[in-house]
Amino acid sequence: MIKDMTSGKTTSVLIHFTVPLVLGNLLQLTYNAVDSAIVGNYVGTKGLAAVGCTNPLMNLAILFISGMCMGAGILMSMSFGSGDTARLRRLLSTSMLGGAVFCLIVTVLGIIFTPALLHLIRVPEEIMPEASGYLRIIFTALIFTFLYNFLAILILVYCFPLLPGQELLEVVDLCQERELQI
Repeated sequence: MIKDMTSGKTTSVLIHFTVPLVLGNLLQLTYNAVDSAIVGNYVGTKGLAAVGCTNPLMNLAILFISGMCMGAGILMSMSFGSGDTARLRRLLSTSMLGGAVFCLIVTVLGIIFTPALLHLIRVPEEIMPEASGYLRIIFTALIFTFLYNFLAILILVYCFPLLPGQELLEVVDLCQERELQI
C-alpha cells in the first residue's frame, strides 16, 4: 500500500515526512562531530584543519553523486511503476555504468588536480600536505559512495510501496519477488 501524501492534514503529512529527514541529518552531524573529535585527538590540529578545509570539496562531490543517484531512481521508479521492465533494465544498467565511469573520471581528475583545487579554495600552505592526502583519499573512495547511494536508491525503487512498520521478512520477500520478475 502506498502512502498518499496529497490528502489529509498537511501538518501530519509533513511531520511524518520530515522526521526521518531530520533524524538522518542529526546522525550526520553526530558523525561529523565524532570524526572531528577523533581526528583532533589522534592526528592533531593540522589534520583537523585539513579535514575542515577539504570538507566543501568533499560535500560537493558526495552531493553531486547523491543527486545523480536520486535522478536515476526517479526514472527507474517511473518505469517500475508503469511495468516497463525493458526500460527499467536499460536505466539500471546505464545508470550503474554511467555512474561508475563518472566516478572513475572524477577520481582520476580529482587526484591529479588536488593541489590546484586546494589552492583555489585558499588552503594555507602549512596544512597543504595533510589536506592533499585527505582529499585524495576522498576522491579514491567516491566509487564506494556511488555504490552505496545507488544500492540505496534500488531498495527504494523496488521496496517503496511498503509501509513503515511491516515485518522485515515481508520486506525481504517482496524485494526478492520483484527482483525475480525483472
